[in-house]
Amino acid sequence: MMLLIVVQPANAHISMCCGKCGGNMPLNIPGAGSTKALAYQTRCGACHGLPHPHRHTFAHWGHLLALMEVRIKGCGMDPLNADDRDAILAYLKNNARSD
Repeated sequence: MMLLIVVQPANAHISMCCGKCGGNMPLNIPGAGSTKALAYQTRCGACHGLPHPHRHTFAHWGHLLALMEVRIKGCGMDPLNADDRDAILAYLKNNARSD
């Protein structure tokens, strides 16, 4: 297990990592470079390593996004705007694990 600390202006975010990726989550995600993938990468990877979209089902991603929106508010970060939220959900719907 590896402890990661990401320091941003006035914020420190701590997360646990297995260390198998060397602390750097790979960015070889489906549709990399698309507008929807870019919204996912920039907003969902701002505080922690970017999880691969196949990591969860779309239903679970919806639950996690709601939790992250609460955390975003608590950290004083800019909330997701409607366009970013819609793009992230569309990206995850197309690329989430199917089971």
